[in-house]
Amino acid sequence: MDLLETIGTMLAGIGMFFSGVKIVGNSLKNMTSHKFRILVSKWTGNSFLGALWGFLSGAISQSSSNTAFILISLVNSGLVKVRNAMPIVAWSNVGTTLLIFLVAINMKLAILVMLGLSGIMYGFDKGSRREHVFSTVFGISILLFGFQLLKTGSQPFAELDFINSLFSFTSGSYIYPIVLGAFLRFIIHSSSTVTVLIMTISHAGLIGLEQVVLMVFGMGFGEGFIVYIMSAGMKGTSRQLSLFKVYEAYSASAIMLLLFAIEFATHIPMFYSFISTIGKTIEQQTAYTFFAVKIVPVIIMTFFYNPIYRMLVRVSPPLTEENLSKLQYINEHSLRDVETALTLVESEQERIIKRFPMYLENVMKDVNNDLIDLNLLHKSTLPILDELDNFLKNVINMNLSHQTSERFINIQNRQNQIRSIELSLFNLADTIRLSNIQGSVNQLLENLVQSLHANISLVSDAAKSRDNFDLMMVINATNDRGDLMERIRKQYLSLDSDIQAEDKPLLLYITDLFQRIIWLSNKWATLQKAAISN
Repeated sequence: MDLLETIGTMLAGIGMFFSGVKIVGNSLKNMTSHKFRILVSKWTGNSFLGALWGFLSGAISQSSSNTAFILISLVNSGLVKVRNAMPIVAWSNVGTTLLIFLVAINMKLAILVMLGLSGIMYGFDKGSRREHVFSTVFGISILLFGFQLLKTGSQPFAELDFINSLFSFTSGSYIYPIVLGAFLRFIIHSSSTVTVLIMTISHAGLIGLEQVVLMVFGMGFGEGFIVYIMSAGMKGTSRQLSLFKVYEAYSASAIMLLLFAIEFATHIPMFYSFISTIGKTIEQQTAYTFFAVKIVPVIIMTFFYNPIYRMLVRVSPPLTEENLSKLQYINEHSLRDVETALTLVESEQERIIKRFPMYLENVMKDVNNDLIDLNLLHKSTLPILDELDNFLKNVINMNLSHQTSERFINIQNRQNQIRSIELSLFNLADTIRLSNIQGSVNQLLENLVQSLHANISLVSDAAKSRDNFDLMMVINATNDRGDLMERIRKQYLSLDSDIQAEDKPLLLYITDLFQRIIWLSNKWATLQKAAISN
């Protein structure tokens, strides 16, 4: 394989890796069934199951970094919490050591079979309920294959003469083997591959046990650096887990190097003496060293997960968008009681309605500057609406009494009205914000926005109070405005008006949205009043 082919293979691996991460993330966001959430919550909420999951994932994928990025996708989709994912990431490092003890096993064939079968199932699926499962497995397969390409592309580096020459300079030095181990782990994207390479070189007699141990210890620095680079674009909660992986890799090397230094400074038999005794060959001693550098820090960090998590939150706090786009009252246990579940849906709907006035405040003058951006409001509200839709689909499968069924239908209808109001408000505010209308029409738009803001504020207050009097105010204030809108259209869209021709369709669109929002608000208030009365 020549240099250009090597570079091309590595670029293809990087591209497939990021594509796989995106496919997995998008697919998992759609896997929102209640049973699936309960299962994932159980896996990650239990320390033993989390450790087992991490160990197996590391053993299968041969990369703890791979496991970390899959978990980041789960965190982004809301299926896993960062604190619960930390033991999984830590124990996936231990899982990678299995390959060293079973180095004859080649995972390339398994990955190719997995990629082929999942691709066939995903390609021939006709939109069934298993579509998201197939796409998730397909995404993981692409991710794994991307890592395989990275390793394949980086293998020629290990065969170059200058790599072998590098090892010959490690004899008699303590710093150089550490730096070399970090460098090799950086360019060869697999700790297992680097360890096998070290085994090969040590078997040839180019380096001794001291250099082997220091190289294995140094790999953590290279691993942490490459994870930091690959996650450079991440922010908020997703970055917390990648930073944990970086800290974990650095601390693993630091802890083992400290133990090594203490042993050589005090001449007290510790780790080095132990592996020298139990390992009969240099290959076995290398395998034990690799296992120790993975398991010892994990055991130590087990007692410090909570303070580490608090530090991660301080370093990379959740983004405003993350807090806005997450459910506040509903979780995976909310379907235990149907009446409670419906009440929680109403509470989430109230949260959304409270945001409605801010949509218009984004295009109003003399408003508090501490506003949430219009696009951020819209982008963060849509996931909540989608979550509520999926949650209501699960509620309908429960045993509903006649009265509860009526309440469910009312809430479902209100959900539809809220979604329509949100979209119409965003379209109206976004259109006005991007327009460049001047003169009398601009004053008209300001008046329309002020009027609509007053009405939407009444809706927000009524949603919070759930009071019949407030709801009647909304109903009376949002009576049919069709005649008013028609008069405005005739006045400003007539042939003798001074409005520019290109502004007339825009004004027609805005007045239509205004009328639609008023009508939808009236329908919502009527449904809300009926729900309270019942």
